[in-house]
Amino acid sequence: MAETRNLWETFLEKLSETVSSNIFTFSLLTATLTAAFLLRILPAKWGIYLSGLESYWHYYVAKHMVEQGYSWIFQPQGWIDKLSWYPEGRDVAATTFLGVPLTVAAFTQLFQPLGLTLETASFLLPPVMATLTCLTVYFLGVELAGRRAGLLASLLLAFTPVYAVRSLAGQLDPSTVGMFTLALLSLLIVKASKAETWRRNLAFAVASGLAFAYLNLSWEACYYAGLLMAAFLLVAFTLKKGDPGKLSSAYLITVLIGVLTALCFPKPGATVILSAGGLPVLLGIILALTYPTLTLKLPLRKALALSVALTAAVGFASHLAGITSIQAEEVWAALNPAFRTETLTGILGESVLAFRQGTWASLFLSFGSLIFFAIAGCLLSLRKAELPAVYFTLFLLTSLYAASSLIHMEILASIPVSLLAALLLSELFKASGRILSGRGKSLRRTPVSKVAFLLPAILILLIASTLSNTVTYASNPPPIVSSSLPTGEQAEDWLDALQWLKENLPPGEPVAAWWTHGYWLEALAGKATLTDASLLKPEKAALLSLALLSSEEEAARILKEELGCRYLLVSIATVKHPQIAGIHLPAGFGDEGSWIWMARAAHEIKPEITLNSVDKNGDGFPDAETLLGKAIFYAIGLITEENFKHFQIVYVSPSHEKLKEAELITQIIILKVEG
Repeated sequence: MAETRNLWETFLEKLSETVSSNIFTFSLLTATLTAAFLLRILPAKWGIYLSGLESYWHYYVAKHMVEQGYSWIFQPQGWIDKLSWYPEGRDVAATTFLGVPLTVAAFTQLFQPLGLTLETASFLLPPVMATLTCLTVYFLGVELAGRRAGLLASLLLAFTPVYAVRSLAGQLDPSTVGMFTLALLSLLIVKASKAETWRRNLAFAVASGLAFAYLNLSWEACYYAGLLMAAFLLVAFTLKKGDPGKLSSAYLITVLIGVLTALCFPKPGATVILSAGGLPVLLGIILALTYPTLTLKLPLRKALALSVALTAAVGFASHLAGITSIQAEEVWAALNPAFRTETLTGILGESVLAFRQGTWASLFLSFGSLIFFAIAGCLLSLRKAELPAVYFTLFLLTSLYAASSLIHMEILASIPVSLLAALLLSELFKASGRILSGRGKSLRRTPVSKVAFLLPAILILLIASTLSNTVTYASNPPPIVSSSLPTGEQAEDWLDALQWLKENLPPGEPVAAWWTHGYWLEALAGKATLTDASLLKPEKAALLSLALLSSEEEAARILKEELGCRYLLVSIATVKHPQIAGIHLPAGFGDEGSWIWMARAAHEIKPEITLNSVDKNGDGFPDAETLLGKAIFYAIGLITEENFKHFQIVYVSPSHEKLKEAELITQIIILKVEG
């Protein structure tokens, strides 16, 4: 036993000495980045398909850029996409963060001579950007606590479930570019703030501004980044950390470049500074301009108090001028989940798990045990209270609040969680090396020494638990390939239905469907849609919900007269009845699982519609008197096409004929209004 312990101590001592070598650092970092990339291209085994609610929209916009150029972005009457939100259409440049499609289109055109297609570029961009993000986080870790922390942070981020899942190949989400630019912005603003010379301060601030500009064009989290930088400035001034002049210079140059770039594009445009979401950026400018100037004539405490008072006065004046009324509802909905559930957009969005309020359970599923290490690392960093520690503590606290408000925003916390967890593990690793080498005898009696001895096992368990969950998810087919079923197998119902629409309906023919399906219908079938995941016109989505939960006759009238649409697509997932052969039950993975939110949305425009009025018998699904209920009864095999009086079933998935032997299937049913 003693010999084993001696061997273990010798191993840890040698490992602690080796980790500081450049060759080892480069090798381990290269291995980490390679593993991060290879993990994220696992979906390639299913083919080149995109995942996520918005991926096909960004692909669709990038395709237009490659084919038609970019000039429409800056024209007053630019591209009005008539396939979106039929019949009014959608002003693409004014309603889309264009960073992702611009990046995809640019890479496609740049490498087209080498055979790169738009589809492949869209598929590969997420893992490429994620690899660059892991590299950037390595340098962030170096700034926070040295190379050891940087290596650990990069490794932890590479396998953090929430980030790995959101950056898999095909996940062409705004966070694809957004997370990289947010990490790069964080690195550069910290380096600019702590620069020893004005020349380095200016150089890093300009680079930081370019990163902020890229973020402003790519992701709605640019408003969060503005808040984070302004909070960092205020806290740094309050704690008297860093040079006020260099802090202000870094902030002002960063914001100036970022805002001027944003003003050139319709979205975000001026809202990046003149709106409720952009107000922190404006207030940060006032603080950065006044505090360093006042410190020349007043004591630091009085200068800070007066500067904060002036900043607050500008904020109040902005409110009186109506600036805070712009985006007020969106900002308040992000800050207050209770308010979000009272809005029509919030009600519709909550039909998807990602747009519901976060919980401790969702945080643990997204980060595993890393969340506890990050909190401990945060407490450890506060002991130093240096500029990087201040920044990442604020980053952690604010991003965890965002994650608790909206599950979709949990990805923001993956950077500070990885960094602060790495900080703690790095300190434990350092302590274990000192203790076991005999250079830290005084630490042998401390609790940390006992934990430090088990550090390698802790790290292995951390990586193993997160890696196993991530690999399992990454190995599953994209939703469009599995038809949104959690079986891990290919089911071509959606692909077949989209191909049928493409071949049998005229180009641009409007097809009504639940909002989560809109982008698939538009980008892959070339059909006009009434709703999509942007939820730009939630009232129209609520009207469609009303049609689905009305009688067949009333649904036909709403579709034909109010929505101007003849075709309706519904997706119903069913599971084999455990006792009755040839009969299925609703499984809840299709539109039948969203009816509760349909009812709540329909209630907003027709108060008579309630959960009880739609489900009178209390079986958990809409009654057969409703159009959606009738479609469910048809899908599970209880009624036939003849039972539809005002609609004709023009297409149903081939899987409908396999009810007797199938265990779990998705059926795409396309109905046409009679007459």
